[in-house]
Formats: sequence, structure tokens, C-alpha cells
Amino acid sequence: MENGGGVWPEAPYYQDLSTHKVTFEVDMASQDVSGGVYISGTFTDTPGEIRPMANMGGGIYSYFTYLPAGEEGGYFFLNGNDLAHRETVPAGCADWMDTDRKYSVPNHDIEYSNTWASCGETAVFEKDSGAGGLLFYPNPAGSSIALDCANCMGSGDVQLIDMSGNTIRGFYGVQSGERLDMSGLPRGMYFLKWVDEKRFFAKKVILE
Repeated sequence: MENGGGVWPEAPYYQDLSTHKVTFEVDMASQDVSGGVYISGTFTDTPGEIRPMANMGGGIYSYFTYLPAGEEGGYFFLNGNDLAHRETVPAGCADWMDTDRKYSVPNHDIEYSNTWASCGETAVFEKDSGAGGLLFYPNPAGSSIALDCANCMGSGDVQLIDMSGNTIRGFYGVQSGERLDMSGLPRGMYFLKWVDEKRFFAKKVILE
């Protein structure tokens, strides 16, 4: 069960081709998750309904649903199964009703990745954008990760970027097939960005 929490989206979402998969992720690596991690928002059937999120490893929790293109709404995360445990969304990203995060559904699948109670660490992945054949594996990763880039021309540079946008580690003159050292880094969600003379590609990775 992909959501891991015993809750499947309603059957009509699978049958209606006008809906798209919307995935919400939150980085809880530095938070108390003993009470579980949950999400609530306008996408639920019942106002105020709280739904469990799946533990993806590395402090990352995920939930997905299917929503029609053009829909907009709000959402927020909780580290307990009641509203007393909801995150306080900072004003800078409380774009829905001045209290919640906002989502908007395009004409394709989309993923919203966030960090608990924070604005600066939000990323949006639009699933039709592609990544130029870039693959980092395994993902989640441990002390090292391998690079495979089918469309990369020769060597390039790889930057490891945290969810605040800071470059944590750089690798230069990298060839497809090389392994990159991830040892000594805190677990959590990062971006790995490949840059060569003509293009750049980025992928989200999780370190455990």
C-alpha cells in the first residue's frame, strides 16, 4: 500500500483521466515523530480530516492523492493525530487562508516537498519536466551514491544542496558511473545537481 497508512484515494480518482497524482512530502528529520506524522487539507472528504503519512526513511514522510487539474487548496502537517499537534506555517508561505500552505494542480502529476514549519525549504517537482536521463542510486542512499546520466555530455560538476539552498558538498569533473562520497552528512532530503557546459539537471535524494 503506497501511502502506508491504510487510506487509499477514492476509486473515481483512478477512473477519471482528468485527475493527477499530487504528492505531499515533509522532512521531519529534526522533529519528534513518536506520535506519527499526518496531513490535513482541503483535499480531504471531510473538513478537518487528518490522514496518516507514510514513512519513506531518512526522516521523510509522504502522502499522495488524486485531484483534478485546476484545483487549488490548502494543507498542513501534524506530528500527532489531532489539531493540537499541527505545524505553525510561517506567514511567508501561509498562502491559503493566511494559515496553511497552498497547492495548485497543473495538467500533470506534481510533488510538493516541504520542511516542517518552514518556508525556505519548499520545493515543487513537476513530473513532466524530466531530468535529462539523470539517475542517482541507491536512493535513499547511505555513505555513497552512484551517478548515471544517459544524456550528460562528458564530465560535469555535481553539487549537493540542502533544502535551504546551501551547497553542502561539491564534486568536480565527474563522469557518469562514478560514486560520490556522502559520508558524515546528516540524514534528510537533499538535491544533487549535475552541471556541464550546456545544461544542468537536478534530482532529489534522501540520505539515511
